[in-house]
Amino acid sequence: MSHCGANCILSITVVGFLWGATNPFLRAASRCHSIEKGGEGENNLITILTNFFKSFLDWRFTVPFLLNQSGSILFNVLVISFPVTVVVPCVNAIQFVATFVVGRLIGEKLESSSITQKIPSAEESNESSIPPLSGAVVDQIAEIYAEPQLRASQIQLDKNAEPPWDPDPKA
Repeated sequence: MSHCGANCILSITVVGFLWGATNPFLRAASRCHSIEKGGEGENNLITILTNFFKSFLDWRFTVPFLLNQSGSILFNVLVISFPVTVVVPCVNAIQFVATFVVGRLIGEKLESSSITQKIPSAEESNESSIPPLSGAVVDQIAEIYAEPQLRASQIQLDKNAEPPWDPDPKA
């Protein structure tokens, strides 16, 4: 592996931009296609395959998809040729920024999340909120992690014990 010079930086920028700039276009093209849902008696696999091939017939999806995949090929070349610790974070950062910028340029709006999660403070949380383990659960866990039992084929025979088969059947 070599150090990351001008060629590396240019390649990282191209891959990040290819991935980031094509994401909003792929999102927009996928919204344009109405998803046909199969009826009760119809084969869902056929419906999925039909929708899949219809999307590739639309240039608004195919062109960004092919550009995105060419970025993936170049990314694999980058990972082989340059330090992964430099390539991966830089490409991801550039992709993130390019997705935001290109998305805003083509008119995408930021959507706020409707999911909120409250993280309790140390005073609010208590151990009593975790239910205690019942005896049956503890027994099952103990059984799983107990000493393994030897199978019959693994039992060591005493030196003086006779084997379970006749070693000399002709005698």
